[in-house]
Amino acid sequence: MKDEWVGTGTEGTLEALGRLACVVFPPEVPSSRGYMERLRQITLTDMYWAASIDPATKDELEVDKVYRGARAIAFHRLAHIVWTEFGDRDTALALSNQATMQTGVEIHPGARIGPSFSIDHGTGTVIGETTEIGTRCTVLNNVTLGARRAGQGAKSKSGTKRHPTIGNEVTICGNVGIYGAVTIGDGCWIGPHTQIDRDIPANTRVQLVSEYQVTYREHGRTVAPCIVKVAPRNVKKAQSQIAIQIEVENLSKGAEIRLVGKGEQTIEGHIASQEHDLVICSFDISDAIGTVFDVQVINTDGPWCRLVNCVNLL
Repeated sequence: MKDEWVGTGTEGTLEALGRLACVVFPPEVPSSRGYMERLRQITLTDMYWAASIDPATKDELEVDKVYRGARAIAFHRLAHIVWTEFGDRDTALALSNQATMQTGVEIHPGARIGPSFSIDHGTGTVIGETTEIGTRCTVLNNVTLGARRAGQGAKSKSGTKRHPTIGNEVTICGNVGIYGAVTIGDGCWIGPHTQIDRDIPANTRVQLVSEYQVTYREHGRTVAPCIVKVAPRNVKKAQSQIAIQIEVENLSKGAEIRLVGKGEQTIEGHIASQEHDLVICSFDISDAIGTVFDVQVINTDGPWCRLVNCVNLL
């Protein structure tokens, strides 16, 4: 490890990035100025984005001085150029390792990340080699964008697509795992503690139901209420149907699914497809545009059930 890489520990992100860039891109090389200016501009874009979305941040100067997520991204920007344009794997991985030691965030230098990217808090976040992330995205702490299984990387050549593709304007909350070459569509919000290994359509809100969810008996039937809200506020008035995808443990074949709103307004669902514990159900909401509902699952016969996950497929 080069001594110049360690730094003073008190320098801001832009200062540290400039120091490292001078080591990697010697000033006497004519093309160095272009690389350094490109790095500076995209890093400033990331900082402006972080400052604009975080109410706890005073301005981008504060992001530069104290935000570890900004430093992790800046170091990754440099490592990515070294990895993709110089083909220097050893230096790129050393830069990535230095960033991990300083910030607690691990981003493989091969990952492709668009501008205006923010990692808030970030400790424990891991982003794999073939991950692709769009513009104006935010990731929180303990997020894994990884391969579907641990041995997958060893069995395939480096660069084979095995990590997620994240669209534009996506927010990924803390303690989320997204595994495999799946696609998360534009505008999605991925709630805390969710584990995803399938594609998620654009403009979808994914939220995990607590494992301590209470089920109860209603006239001898098991009822599993879901804390996920179905809010068809974005539905055009001409559209009278919505669909949700739910996953329920111990779901019986005769299960009923309904939406329950304020004032006990109830809309019975039509099960469009059911495969084991995974169900897609549609609802007629022509008289309930803009209403917020709870989702309830009722096992008419069968054991106690628990609602695991719910995705609004608007």
